Amino acid sequence: MKNKYLHLLAKEYPTIMSVASEMVNLSSIRSLPKGTEYFFSDLHGEYESFLHMLKSASGMIRKKIDQVFSKTVPAVEREALANLIYYPEEEIKKLNDGGMITDEWKRLTIYRLILICETVSAKACSKGPCICIR
Repeated sequence: MKNKYLHLLAKEYPTIMSVASEMVNLSSIRSLPKGTEYFFSDLHGEYESFLHMLKSASGMIRKKIDQVFSKTVPAVEREALANLIYYPEEEIKKLNDGGMITDEWKRLTIYRLILICETVSAKACSKGPCICIR
């Protein structure tokens, strides 16, 4: 039985260097800080507040937006981007009804959303975002 697993591992990691590299990578990943966990409960009919906390990730999305765009995007536009993330259907309808959705708006908004997604999904180390080699 033990040899069966060793043969499977040997196919994936044929050299000592590849095994050592994977061990270092897995050790690095294991020592990354654990993400924050939140526990919510919809107590006493506070559905709207509860839903807003979930959609805004307890304010973390707004913090990421400010982190990425505070020097380049006015506060009003950062607020609009946050609202678009929290309430996409309502915001798109409001913008569409106001005739504010142009091709340029679409390009800029998609670009900004991608930057926010990259920032939110990056693992953080003590010295900034981590890039793990796999």
